[in-house]
Amino acid sequence: MPKRTAIFSICSKNYATQADVFFGSARDTHPDADLYLGLADDGNLRLDHVEVIPAEGLRIPDFRNVAFGYDVMEFNTAIKPFLFLRLFERGYDNVLYFDPDIMLFRRLDAVFDALAAGASFVLTPHLCSPPGFRAPRSEIDVMRTGAYNLGFLACSQQTETEPLLRWWARQLRYHCVNDQSGGLFVDQKFMDLMPGFAAHALVLRDTSMNVAYWNLAQRFLDRTEAGWSVDGQPLGFFHFSGFDPRRPRHVSKHVPDHLASDALADLLDLYAGRMLSRPEASAAPYGYARFASGTTIPDLARHMFREQNPAWSEDPFATFEDHLLRPSPHATMGQSGEVVSNLMYALHARSAELRRRFDLGNRFHVAFYTKWYRENASDHGIPERFV
Repeated sequence: MPKRTAIFSICSKNYATQADVFFGSARDTHPDADLYLGLADDGNLRLDHVEVIPAEGLRIPDFRNVAFGYDVMEFNTAIKPFLFLRLFERGYDNVLYFDPDIMLFRRLDAVFDALAAGASFVLTPHLCSPPGFRAPRSEIDVMRTGAYNLGFLACSQQTETEPLLRWWARQLRYHCVNDQSGGLFVDQKFMDLMPGFAAHALVLRDTSMNVAYWNLAQRFLDRTEAGWSVDGQPLGFFHFSGFDPRRPRHVSKHVPDHLASDALADLLDLYAGRMLSRPEASAAPYGYARFASGTTIPDLARHMFREQNPAWSEDPFATFEDHLLRPSPHATMGQSGEVVSNLMYALHARSAELRRRFDLGNRFHVAFYTKWYRENASDHGIPERFV
């Protein structure tokens, strides 16, 4: 009996153009697969021949708390295991995830062969060999963000798959944060553990897969009459991370160097042309960017919520704004009646420099801190509503 395959991606509305290009390449190379988009946003999005599954429909426990606690990148990555689980519930044998800024160039037979042979998880490493002194990402960089690039992940319906996806989902409800200094990088760092947890996980070292700015220096990209090749193999898929089609001679915003080969220039021109031929992505703001009042949610408020109030019992989009404005119980009143709000206190608590300069148990220091806050809060991404 043929294996049922689902291919999915995740994006918010601002990445709809990239998603449209990706799904066009998926239809061309895998016409037998069903295509899905996880919409990490509110409202609707339409893509040809793609079923869109809104994040709010994934039955994520405490969904509003999860959406509130993460910024847009964190939220896009946090819902990934929930999409895998939903698609396996629909009876698929194989489920493949790709970031929306990827383009497929051929059928990925090596991936399907691995799944058919019993692989539960198929991962691609950021690096397949030591990067060298001048590489855009060093070993230390990769160790901080994760050994495997989670722009791609393939799973098959094996005994160990669902329990480990549920483990991953539990971690991402609260810990899908971009905190590299603290040892976490959204969904990706947790996958460093997967080859140890999953007896049938496979690390696919095929250098034609997941080609991107971070490994280009170690892979030979060429163009022939038959198309692009990498290390003598037909290109499987390229990850255009950080690419801007308005700057088609620059491989990624994440690296300063410009192009080094005609083959890469041609590839970027192709992708830029595909993007620019599509309608521009919606200019609508990210649906989870604001409180119910319309006030922009500062990143600091999301940090506070995750760290202090993960079990908030009401809708934080409607109620957490008032909490930020309430007087902090941990600070005294200033000499002229100045009050330190919960948000003000959180900013102070996160900065060693502010803690050194202002003692919030001293009413004179509180007066100076509130003056400093009024003058500098906007530099820390805090909207005027909270000043």
